[in-house]
Amino acid sequence: MITFLVGCTSKKEEEQNKKPQLVKVVQLNESNQYKTKIVTGVSAPNKEVNLSFRVSGPLSKFTLEEGQYIRKGDFIGQIDQRDFQLAVQKAEASFQMAKLEKKRAKKLFLSNNISKQHYDQAILNFETAKVNLNNAENALKDTRLVSPFSGYVKTTSVEQGEHVRASQRIITLQDFSKVRVLCNVPEEMVLNKEQIDHIQVVFDGMPKKTFQAKIIEISNDTENINYAYPMILEVDNHETSLLSGMTAELYFNLTTINFNTAILPTNAVMASPNGQRFVWGVHPDHQTLSPVQVKIEKLLNDNKMMVQIEEPADFIVSAGATFLSDGQKVRTIQDNSIITAN
Repeated sequence: MITFLVGCTSKKEEEQNKKPQLVKVVQLNESNQYKTKIVTGVSAPNKEVNLSFRVSGPLSKFTLEEGQYIRKGDFIGQIDQRDFQLAVQKAEASFQMAKLEKKRAKKLFLSNNISKQHYDQAILNFETAKVNLNNAENALKDTRLVSPFSGYVKTTSVEQGEHVRASQRIITLQDFSKVRVLCNVPEEMVLNKEQIDHIQVVFDGMPKKTFQAKIIEISNDTENINYAYPMILEVDNHETSLLSGMTAELYFNLTTINFNTAILPTNAVMASPNGQRFVWGVHPDHQTLSPVQVKIEKLLNDNKMMVQIEEPADFIVSAGATFLSDGQKVRTIQDNSIITAN
């Protein structure tokens, strides 16, 4: 009888030894927090282009006024076409003559009545006449200037009847379908640009309306602006209510991930061979351990310390951490005596 009781007791102890070690854990929750930086900026058109003719001549048609809105493809002005039309007629006549001469030379060459050199010259004259005709036709087309995009006329630089040169500025056209906002930001925002979650723009002249913006360009040089880096933002302007030169406040919301601060018993915080402090994190699904780096914030009374959890973790071991190992399977029980912050 005694032998039987001893045997049962040994079997129970063996089964208990096979069970995963029981540890107390505390649950942590990471939180996304936003840090807002405010800078000032000024608006500018999405693009500003000086438009000009590719040919010279008297400006026979031009009636645009500054501030006028024109659409893509709208007529802007025209240079007197008389000389260009004559040039096309002359080039067309030369082309037709060269075409006939080429045809005639081919027949004579095939009947051995002219040399290969004379035939090649006829071909060359034809190709030259063809190019001259194309150039004349293009020059005639270039006497008309149309808008390459929709926008507002910022300035006009000529008057109707004036003789204009090729490439001379006729008007300056601004595109306000989108508005760019120019600003200067501190080094911190350039280094942490990936953390910029969203940007809000409030113009001084429209304080009750908020616009969303996105980053178009960030300079990597301060360009002598007292340690500030130039940045260009883009704002949609579907209502075309925004103008150039409007001042604004820009609100940059930067996302920062903060993990919990916990007060733990000193024996829950371990030290690796290289001196790095860590606690044991417990995977919530398969209940296995892995080290989680921590930073000691403050030593407290009653053999406790405040630590900053520096890595993501759902649960950490608050008691029973001695003699644990990486990958070990454990059983957990919630520890309600541990204080967590954030």
